[in-house]
Amino acid sequence: MTIIRGALVIGLGLGLLAGCGGSSKSEGGGGQSFDGTWVECRNDGLNDFREAVTIAGTSVQIELISYDTTDVTCDGDGASEGVLPATVAFGSRVSVPFHSSTVQATQANLTIGTETFYSLAYRDEVASPDALYLGDDSGALDGSTPALRPTTLQETLPRALQKDPVNADITGTWALCPLSDGQVLVIDAVAGTFDLKTYSGTCGAGTITDELSGTFTFAAPVYAGWGGVTVTAFAVDLSATGGGNLYTTVFVDTAASPRHLFHGDDTLHVMDGSSPSLRPRVLSAETFVKQ
Repeated sequence: MTIIRGALVIGLGLGLLAGCGGSSKSEGGGGQSFDGTWVECRNDGLNDFREAVTIAGTSVQIELISYDTTDVTCDGDGASEGVLPATVAFGSRVSVPFHSSTVQATQANLTIGTETFYSLAYRDEVASPDALYLGDDSGALDGSTPALRPTTLQETLPRALQKDPVNADITGTWALCPLSDGQVLVIDAVAGTFDLKTYSGTCGAGTITDELSGTFTFAAPVYAGWGGVTVTAFAVDLSATGGGNLYTTVFVDTAASPRHLFHGDDTLHVMDGSSPSLRPRVLSAETFVKQ
């Protein structure tokens, strides 16, 4: 399968996911899991763009994000070009060549709308972080029919497992703007610091009524409920200056413009974030908007 972006043909060949026997994990016939967000930065001859493939249960979301950089760094704020939903059904495992050796890839059929593409998926668990390789559909075996399923992988296009949010996606100033008790959150993902100020008015208006600052680390990608759907969010462990820890969840909606940041809802039941086991897995409706 290919998607045309400007003058660039992006091979997606997306043999990615499905639940076998009703499983909630995306696993191939041999048990490899493809859950998570897989990313790669590329250049289309003019500007950088990041391809992010998110797999959760039996759904796939493919997002392209454009950047002003031209050195294949995908640095700074990006602009989402939209999210493409898809589903995939796994088949058998097959032997394919891979970097002068042979590995077991998984046959996978990607369906977008009413069209199905026939491809391969392989998770390289030796790479750090893990890397996802898809079927090479650049030749005659373009995946347009089962008989034309690729028999090799895109060896030069690894998609890395995104264990932390991209720093540029989360770093910056975020504002929550109700009529009162507005908040301004400043995050430095590189330094691992945060500062949250609460104001008597909206956003940053009025006087400061409370302030919380400290450090944080990303624990791991986690699934979280968000507006009736499941998304790949990130577990975050916060340590406040002066003492105290909070274990929460963070999700950045990169498709929104400007971007939106959501945190775990610690008001539901006993999932109050007081320990890692009580980390909230449902996101709050409070929307912090990138400034």
